[in-house]
Amino acid sequence: MEFLKNRLRDVRDAINYIRYFHKFKKVGKRCVMSKPLRLTNLQNVELGEKVYILPGLRMETLEYKDGVQFNPLIKIGNGVTIGQNAHIFCASGITIGDNVGIGGNVMINDCAHGYADLDAPIQDQPISTKPIEIGENTLIGNNVLILPGVKIGRNCCIGGNVVIAKSVPDYSVVSAPRPRAVVMPH
Repeated sequence: MEFLKNRLRDVRDAINYIRYFHKFKKVGKRCVMSKPLRLTNLQNVELGEKVYILPGLRMETLEYKDGVQFNPLIKIGNGVTIGQNAHIFCASGITIGDNVGIGGNVMINDCAHGYADLDAPIQDQPISTKPIEIGENTLIGNNVLILPGVKIGRNCCIGGNVVIAKSVPDYSVVSAPRPRAVVMPH
């Protein structure tokens, strides 16, 4: 039975390689990606070993926009799990350490549109970028937004529904404030 399991795993790995993995800059052993996926410019993405990606991932790197050249690189460590409908967008650098768990509907984005010219639409203004780092053994809850320039330390727990706009030191817990109960008079 174990022999058959190993052969089936080998077949799955071969199918994933043919379908996606040959497009990546680097892919470790035993990576699994579940469809549907939206992946662009994978030559700028490195996957470690045993990366598990649930359905709905949107992963993009931006190399060129409005005459500006970018050098994006997404590095995902060993043993990383990425939840459903996550979105990772990179124009400079995103590094995810080993054994990181990323919940569903998480957005990790290392760039932002400017808004200096008040007469121009925001989407037409220049992009600024700052790299993002997520330390090893960190858990990121559902519906989290991680903004450009953030460094999340090792062994952190980021609760659901949080916007991370500032760096977080090692061994930290970040959570959204509890909503207050509203008591209506009779």
